[in-house]
Amino acid sequence: MEVQEHFAPNLIVHRSNPRVDEDAALVAAHRAPLVIASVGSPAPIMDRIKGYGGPGINGGPKGDLYITFHLKNSTDFRRKGADLYKTVEVPLTTAVLGGDLTVATFDGKARLKVKPLTQNNTRVKLKGKGFPVYKKEGQFGDLYITYHITLPSKLNEEQRKLFESLRAANL
Repeated sequence: MEVQEHFAPNLIVHRSNPRVDEDAALVAAHRAPLVIASVGSPAPIMDRIKGYGGPGINGGPKGDLYITFHLKNSTDFRRKGADLYKTVEVPLTTAVLGGDLTVATFDGKARLKVKPLTQNNTRVKLKGKGFPVYKKEGQFGDLYITYHITLPSKLNEEQRKLFESLRAANL
């Protein structure tokens, strides 16, 4: 039987042994920020806390508490190892003519230059803008941005005529 305890948004502590006391679960919850602070660790994160497990046999010392942390993604990023992936919308005019695009990164914002005639699903790499590499201080994965070209949902008469003239020119 597995007990789930919700201590904070996006943090669930699983206790597979219901005999583990409430104090041990609270220690686990307080320890969670320390474990999660080692960012870059592959999910799920497992930790052992000595002496906070179930009671020992024949009055022996308590066992160890094993905790598995499952982190819930609440961002637009997808993670694979230390690399992050994100899809951003690019207006049709920017894709055809080129231009600047500001995108949110893991630690702020980045300004990208979109090349003229950029195709849908074009992927660009932002080196070092990904997730921290597990147990390698100062090293970061890459952020891969995929462009999703968006078409206008409405056209006024002038815009429609412009598109028709492009069609007549076989573009």
